[in-house]
Amino acid sequence: MLSVGIFEAKAQLSQLVERVAQGEEVLVAPEASSDASALADWTAELRAFRRGIDRGAKPGSTLSELIAAGRR
Repeated sequence: MLSVGIFEAKAQLSQLVERVAQGEEVLVAPEASSDASALADWTAELRAFRRGIDRGAKPGSTLSELIAAGRR
Protein backbone atom coordinates (compact mmCIF):
# COMPACT_ATOMS: atom_id res chain seq x y z
CA MET A 1 0.00 0.00 0.00
CA LEU A 2 1.27 3.41 -0.95
CA SER A 3 1.08 6.11 1.70
CA VAL A 4 1.23 9.77 0.67
CA GLY A 5 0.76 13.06 2.44
CA ILE A 6 -2.12 15.37 1.62
CA PHE A 7 0.09 17.95 -0.12
CA GLU A 8 1.72 15.27 -2.28
CA ALA A 9 -1.68 13.73 -3.08
CA LYS A 10 -2.99 17.10 -4.17
CA ALA A 11 0.02 17.61 -6.45
CA GLN A 12 -0.19 14.11 -7.98
CA LEU A 13 -3.93 13.45 -7.86
CA SER A 14 -4.34 12.22 -11.43
CA GLN A 15 -1.46 9.74 -11.11
CA LEU A 16 -2.85 8.45 -7.80
CA VAL A 17 -6.32 8.01 -9.29
CA GLU A 18 -4.81 5.97 -12.15
CA ARG A 19 -2.97 3.75 -9.67
CA VAL A 20 -6.14 3.18 -7.66
CA ALA A 21 -8.04 2.37 -10.85
CA GLN A 22 -5.44 -0.32 -11.54
CA GLY A 23 -6.16 -1.89 -8.14
CA GLU A 24 -3.41 -0.43 -5.98
CA GLU A 25 -4.36 0.84 -2.53
CA VAL A 26 -3.36 4.40 -1.69
CA LEU A 27 -3.58 5.86 1.79
CA VAL A 28 -3.77 9.67 2.02
CA ALA A 29 -2.74 10.86 5.48
CA PRO A 30 -1.94 14.26 6.97
CA GLU A 31 1.72 13.30 6.58
CA ALA A 32 3.29 10.22 5.02
CA SER A 33 4.61 8.56 8.15
CA SER A 34 4.77 5.35 10.16
CA ASP A 35 1.37 6.29 11.63
CA ALA A 36 0.00 5.86 8.14
CA SER A 37 1.29 2.29 8.07
CA ALA A 38 -0.46 1.62 11.39
CA LEU A 39 -3.66 2.94 9.85
CA ALA A 40 -3.10 0.72 6.81
CA ASP A 41 -2.70 -2.31 9.11
CA TRP A 42 -5.93 -1.43 10.92
CA THR A 43 -7.73 -1.03 7.60
CA ALA A 44 -6.54 -4.47 6.47
CA GLU A 45 -7.76 -6.02 9.75
CA LEU A 46 -11.15 -4.34 9.34
CA ARG A 47 -11.51 -5.64 5.78
CA ALA A 48 -10.63 -9.17 6.93
CA PHE A 49 -13.20 -8.93 9.71
CA ARG A 50 -15.92 -7.67 7.37
CA ARG A 51 -15.28 -10.53 4.93
CA GLY A 52 -16.21 -12.97 7.71
CA ILE A 53 -19.58 -11.39 8.47
CA ASP A 54 -22.67 -13.07 7.06
CA ARG A 55 -24.83 -10.31 5.68
CA GLY A 56 -27.66 -12.64 4.71
CA ALA A 57 -27.05 -12.56 0.97
CA LYS A 58 -24.96 -14.72 -1.32
CA PRO A 59 -22.26 -13.37 -3.63
CA GLY A 60 -23.80 -12.39 -6.94
CA SER A 61 -27.14 -11.47 -5.36
CA THR A 62 -29.37 -8.98 -7.10
CA LEU A 63 -30.05 -5.58 -5.60
CA SER A 64 -33.57 -6.58 -4.56
CA GLU A 65 -32.18 -9.66 -2.77
CA LEU A 66 -29.65 -7.51 -0.91
CA ILE A 67 -32.37 -5.06 0.13
CA ALA A 68 -34.59 -7.89 1.33
CA ALA A 69 -31.69 -9.41 3.30
CA GLY A 70 -31.06 -6.07 5.00
CA ARG A 71 -34.68 -5.82 6.13
CA ARG A 72 -34.63 -9.09 8.08
